[in-house]
Amino acid sequence: MKYLPAVLLLSAMLLLTAASAHAFAVYNSVDATVDVTKDWRMGIPLFKVGPNGTYNGEHGAGLDSVYVWWVAAKLTCYSSENFSIPKGGFARIYKSEVKIYDHQNKHLRSAGVGNAPCD
Repeated sequence: MKYLPAVLLLSAMLLLTAASAHAFAVYNSVDATVDVTKDWRMGIPLFKVGPNGTYNGEHGAGLDSVYVWWVAAKLTCYSSENFSIPKGGFARIYKSEVKIYDHQNKHLRSAGVGNAPCD
């Protein structure tokens, strides 16, 4: 009985730590490596996601104001509209759109994807 307050305190600390440890994720569903960048004109990528691959962000982080960009063929490139991923949320990249979800798998919005210059 004398250990009960310590156990309760430890349990509360673990729950609070777990609640704030959500990380964002990016799931790539296209057959090309996708750059995630702050600049829609093929800026220096923050990170890349391989074909049909996944990227997991740092715990407790979201991703603000980014674009995805990729080369599908020699002169065919695609870029998305600007989007953000909330803390613990995720994005699924498709050829025609990027779907953004919160950490409870609720679809929040979509960002369009269209042809982009390849230079």
